[in-house]
Amino acid sequence: MVRERAIIALWIIGPKAKDAVPILVAALDDERSFVRLFAVGALGGIGAEARDAVPALVKVLQDSERDNRLQTGDSRFRIGGERDTLLQTVDSLFRIGPAAKGAVSALMPAIQQDQDHHLRVHAAKAIWHIAP
Repeated sequence: MVRERAIIALWIIGPKAKDAVPILVAALDDERSFVRLFAVGALGGIGAEARDAVPALVKVLQDSERDNRLQTGDSRFRIGGERDTLLQTVDSLFRIGPAAKGAVSALMPAIQQDQDHHLRVHAAKAIWHIAP
């Protein structure tokens, strides 16, 4: 519970929490999906100063289980589940902006192949913002 609250506090602090980027990147490997969701959100809240986290965020997008997680009826659709983490990852890359240019190729499959319309729209918006 302490870790989650600390990550939420970093999310609220925003860009001034830039020194916590390595800690937040490490939290992306947490076994609890809501911790990963909060970490992704905090990285997005930090914005361009979180550019060192882009490779880790790309890894979240390219997770091999993604297609399974997005199937209708999957119990992980609950708040804090993997679908929410993917959407938050796309949003965080959007917030990092042009510094996330290395993530554009990882966002393309979300636009071209993903069955989730909401995710496709967010990915397109992120690409437009990152590399207009």
